[in-house]
Amino acid sequence: MNYPKLRYVDISPIKAEGRQFLFLRDPFHYTADPVFVPVELLPVLRCFDGTHSFTDIQNKFRQQTSQDLPLEVIQNFVRELDSYFLLENEAFYQHRQKVQDDFRMLQVRPSSLAGTSYPEDANQLKEQLLGHFSDSGGPGVPNKAIPSSQKLVGAVIPHIDLRRGGSCFAHAYKEILEQSDADLYIILGVKHAGFQGVFTVTKKDFETPLGITRTNHEFLELLQNDYTFNLLEDEFAHKHEHSIELQVVFMQAVFEKNYEIVPIICGSFDQELIEGKNPRQLDEVQQFIGKLRSAINQIDRKVCLIASVDGSHVGNRFGDSLPIDESLLKRIQYDDLELLRYIENLDIDRFLNRIQVTRNQNRVDGVCPIYVLLEVLQPSSSKLLKYDQSVESEANSVVTFASMGFYA
Repeated sequence: MNYPKLRYVDISPIKAEGRQFLFLRDPFHYTADPVFVPVELLPVLRCFDGTHSFTDIQNKFRQQTSQDLPLEVIQNFVRELDSYFLLENEAFYQHRQKVQDDFRMLQVRPSSLAGTSYPEDANQLKEQLLGHFSDSGGPGVPNKAIPSSQKLVGAVIPHIDLRRGGSCFAHAYKEILEQSDADLYIILGVKHAGFQGVFTVTKKDFETPLGITRTNHEFLELLQNDYTFNLLEDEFAHKHEHSIELQVVFMQAVFEKNYEIVPIICGSFDQELIEGKNPRQLDEVQQFIGKLRSAINQIDRKVCLIASVDGSHVGNRFGDSLPIDESLLKRIQYDDLELLRYIENLDIDRFLNRIQVTRNQNRVDGVCPIYVLLEVLQPSSSKLLKYDQSVESEANSVVTFASMGFYA
């Protein structure tokens, strides 16, 4: 640790007890403990790049602040970060391997959000989720006796915190309950922690306070068969991925019939788009789409494909310094609705082109899942069910989201 190196972590300012701190959060969840660093140590933190010795860091601090910092303070700081496995070193590598191995051995993926994003008590949780149908902005209670003129085969549903976007979830699930006869739900989630490939799956069943939802192994075997890339290689990404879990818990609350899921996390090809490449030129993406379409055709199940995605992410939380005011919110809404109109018109090329020419400046996180859904299903029609924005005033940030239905 003579040349300490901080591994990739999310760093955000926070104020507590009248003092300014830096909040260090591990996006990969190898440590779940919150770590708070006095903002005065930011110059030291910046030197943790693996090339600075303790003496180098001490000299840099003196140059930048005109103050002396005892070596003991730096050494203690390094030891503390190391105790949380936030430094890139052998201790972290061993810890990471153990955490991954422990997860790999599980048959069931336990809830990572119960008690934080939603209640641990099953009755309270179900009441909260069902309440979103009759909330202000909700779609009303589903009427399962409504005759269906078109069969719903896919949906876009948010994965924003249920307390912020529950009624938007409800719009999509009302449509599913009334217009779909599916008993197998393929959930295309979004990568919020890094992994190597574009797609990764898990064979684990999913547990929440409402019970256990089964994962369909037959479908996963069809998907992996003759597929060049190992879909289970980065399975650990599922351990804390909320874009899958939030759909599972809502399904458990509203579905009465037997059903199973296929959990798939999708990475991003935004950079390739910005560089002028079309996803039709990306071998891994096209192979996956072909295998997904083939598996749907082969399996004797009624399938619904869900893209669990949010929209724009703008503000301080995402690296922007501009104020989130009414004018900006209207501009973001205009941008979002333009994209949603292309999706609703099933115009994949204009959807992708818009992301490309804007360099995805609003950080729309669902480009890959939406593209896969449209290419695989090739639906005959689509409709926007609800659009909304969630503003966090204290964080000067906004996240937008929508629900949509796709029909055959």
